Amino acid sequence: MSKLILFPNPKSRDYYLYSQYNYYSLDITNYKTLFEFYRTTIDKFFKNFSIKNNVSRLEESTAIINIYEALIEFTNKNKDSIISKQNKNYELAANIYNFIEEITFAKIIIGKDNEDLDLNNNLEDIKKIVSIYKSNNKAKNLFDDNDIFELFINSINKKEIDDFKEYEEIEIYNFESVPLRYSIFLEAINKNYNINIKAFMPYNIDKIFSNYKDFYQGINNFEYSNISDFSKTLINKNNKEDLNKYKEQIKLITGFGINQEIDTVIDEVIKLKNSNIPLSDIALIFSDTQKYREAVAKRLKECNIKFNQRRGNFIWRMPLIPVLTSIFFIIERGKEIDIDALIKLLSSPYLTNIDGINPYNIRELLYSKDFRIFKKMPLSDFLYNIENNKEHKEFSNSIIKLIELLKKLMSSDTYSKIGSAYIEILKFLKIDLIFEENIEEEKYYNSVYIKKDEIFYRDNDSLASFVEIVLKLTANDNSKNKISPMDFHEALNILIKDEYLRGDNNKEISLTISNLYDARGLKAKYLFILGANNDFINRKPDTFFISNKVRESINNKYKKYVLSSQNLLSDISYALFLNIISSCYDNGIVYFSFRLKDKDGNLEIPFFYIEDLFLELGNEDFKFDTLKENGLIFRENYIPKGNNIHSEKENIMSLFFYKENYEYPKDISFDKNIKNIVNLVYNKKEESVYTNPQNFISILKEDLSNTISVSKIKEIMECPIKYIYNRLFERDSIDSLIMGINRMDKGTIYHKIFENFYNKIKEKFNNNCKLKEDKFNSYKNIASEIIEEYFNKKEIKIYNEADKEVMIEEINNVMNSFIKYEIYLSKNSDYIPNNFEEKINEFKVYSYNNHNINISGRIDRIDFSYSKDNKINGIRIVDYKANVYPKELKKYLSKLTTEEIINAYLQPILYLKYAIDEYIIKPNKSDNFNIDELVEKCEVVFAIYKEADIVNKEDYIIFDNKDILLTICGYKDGDFNLNDYFDRIFKNIFEDKLIAVSGKEQCENCINYQNCEYSYKEE
Repeated sequence: MSKLILFPNPKSRDYYLYSQYNYYSLDITNYKTLFEFYRTTIDKFFKNFSIKNNVSRLEESTAIINIYEALIEFTNKNKDSIISKQNKNYELAANIYNFIEEITFAKIIIGKDNEDLDLNNNLEDIKKIVSIYKSNNKAKNLFDDNDIFELFINSINKKEIDDFKEYEEIEIYNFESVPLRYSIFLEAINKNYNINIKAFMPYNIDKIFSNYKDFYQGINNFEYSNISDFSKTLINKNNKEDLNKYKEQIKLITGFGINQEIDTVIDEVIKLKNSNIPLSDIALIFSDTQKYREAVAKRLKECNIKFNQRRGNFIWRMPLIPVLTSIFFIIERGKEIDIDALIKLLSSPYLTNIDGINPYNIRELLYSKDFRIFKKMPLSDFLYNIENNKEHKEFSNSIIKLIELLKKLMSSDTYSKIGSAYIEILKFLKIDLIFEENIEEEKYYNSVYIKKDEIFYRDNDSLASFVEIVLKLTANDNSKNKISPMDFHEALNILIKDEYLRGDNNKEISLTISNLYDARGLKAKYLFILGANNDFINRKPDTFFISNKVRESINNKYKKYVLSSQNLLSDISYALFLNIISSCYDNGIVYFSFRLKDKDGNLEIPFFYIEDLFLELGNEDFKFDTLKENGLIFRENYIPKGNNIHSEKENIMSLFFYKENYEYPKDISFDKNIKNIVNLVYNKKEESVYTNPQNFISILKEDLSNTISVSKIKEIMECPIKYIYNRLFERDSIDSLIMGINRMDKGTIYHKIFENFYNKIKEKFNNNCKLKEDKFNSYKNIASEIIEEYFNKKEIKIYNEADKEVMIEEINNVMNSFIKYEIYLSKNSDYIPNNFEEKINEFKVYSYNNHNINISGRIDRIDFSYSKDNKINGIRIVDYKANVYPKELKKYLSKLTTEEIINAYLQPILYLKYAIDEYIIKPNKSDNFNIDELVEKCEVVFAIYKEADIVNKEDYIIFDNKDILLTICGYKDGDFNLNDYFDRIFKNIFEDKLIAVSGKEQCENCINYQNCEYSYKEE
């Protein structure tokens, strides 16, 4: 049994450990943030729950969209309701979501349904909307965060979660209050697992707030933290004699409006810096993130003052190293790439030696039309785009090499293999050259280091320490048990923090800026608190549905903090402010900064604490004519600054390496902490969930019993087990970063414009959709008209006018190449475009033992050819593609097996079978027919739409071998057809057999690769 110690943020945890032990030497699993402890346990709980019950998590942003849809559904049916008179927007939906959250908490706290809460007023409509929302989610097996929280607490109450049994005691530090979500969580643990929970109040909260127990609801065991006498004096503030002892350590700054206030604060920071005060001893904390964060950061940059704005999080000394550790997040689940994470790495000014890569334009290059890259995309699509770019060959080769190394890293499974792959990446990035002298350009090193100064030597030392840690982890491989790259990443970060907290001279050469919440536990010798006006303390709850009066009456009725009220939130805000000043050093200096008037001369009220403090220090009340005598710091003549003088490109976080040829001696001794970390990761119990084959079979049968899309059929054919895991952990579709619109919307735009284009051609050319070369300019004009009409209708939401202009230009360019390609197709065949976006509701493609597989879908385009008597005698299926080909088509058709042809063209082939049945066989109304007489020709085509000219460049995208296609579809006898193709997987499923399809490509992109006994192994 052990003790768990919880903190509000990593910074307060680090300061606690450093003050207690001087270094980070104890078992790190016992020191966590409260959020981390809560999130880890609830995520693990729901992961198991979702797999057992076949449900999925609904993220908050999507939940609000679903509420909005329920809102519209309700108001359309109830046009006379009160809610229908409101502006029906996402803000209203977000208010409803907040209402659901509050009611969920309230139900748990008082143990009653929301019907018993006496919320009075007109909430019947809201309850009905919530009911529609819940019903829609249930139909889709979706659980939002509130549903999950309720399930989680019920599970704790039933003592079903074993994770808590290892703790005997929990202590929480630096919390002036515990948010309701966490207080409910902690109270449930306390009651059901007999864990003693003790709160160390940051100061004597009980002496200042009579309602302090509401701040820590469910916790009854309190102790005081030790704080400095200076902090005690500031918190009490009513003892004039004690306060005047520290008069020189209390500074007041004022200004007209936020900008002047910030400028005056930075004036004082510059004075401290010029007095040789280390920036690491200075912290700027602001009351309102929205008002202050960007303005403060901008002014510091203008003055070339180094700062970190990491919300109080731990930062290692060299700004490169956090990005170095982020390498583990570039490739996600082995199948998706985070392009922004890749850019973050390669845009570092430290990395100037990689062949073909310029760190200063990599973002513009990757997101240019040359590459067609999206923010997040399938790894295979990304590689295809990179491999097929001819204009930036050197750049592409370097990217491909890096991706190969990253894939190797993410597929490794021991400390030795992961560490070795990691070091290979660092060598490839040539980060050992960062500190080398560049003689050719007559300056030292790279653009980061111009001379050997304090920062140069600090970074060099940090580099050495970092590499030492990587090599120790790599060498310390004493077990055959497998780990994941994320385990290596976790251990690496732990040891980095250990190294940081052990060092005596590891000072930030930058000041810290933070909001109030993330500054809890932060200690600084020179503390600036900005925005100390009354507006930040007067916090208000969301009273859209529940008035403040009702909130207070419910709290009074149950004698508990059930719903947030204005008085309670304001008290908690004041308690938070006092928490910040409870961390002052005895010899520290605190600057309280506030706005006396706004920029228009309107009065702004200082925080009442500041006014009390000012009067206790023997000053008159705030008066303009006595500001100077009363010691307020302000700018007598405020002169607005001109242009931003910060000219250096922002130093994006990057990384480096010490020396590539580093060998450890065989007799190396590892410090105890490393062994503990390694053992901790090796010995963790990670049960392989959902391993019962019958569960897989039942899911597959259920999916196949309904109409199913061709894409899902392809996934099952690739590997049924992989399909199950992808289904269980399905991700939302990714966004297109090129246009700032949803990727699916972008595809819809193109399909709609292609359809409208041909409809307009029919209209203007007497139903003749066969394009001719001499009419090219006419077609271009028609396309431009169609595009303009489409965007004027505003069917797709585009948030930015500039996005719209770029999108229109892109589509015009695409249509230019598309029309050329259509003319090329028209010249070489008798087909005429006829049906567009044809919907298939249900069409049988496979049958076995009374089990049928029916597909549904939408055919992009069907082209017909006609006999002399005007009967359809040929069908072409056109499938529009952006620019991604099936992997099988990387070799020419003559080299493809029949199975590879089916894999490559499965969707258009199934649509061809549907079209032949629908438009040729059914109209003939006969079971006895000669297929060769009815179908004289048929083909499947991938019509590529992109801005580049694609005519005659990729001739293998058309497949027109009629005999092979008719054989595959089952109309002619042959060695291999769709039935044989599907038998391989579906026959086994319907016979209750589950087979895995092992292969390099299938397995390397599977999220279950590490745990699967059938996974592909390299020879």
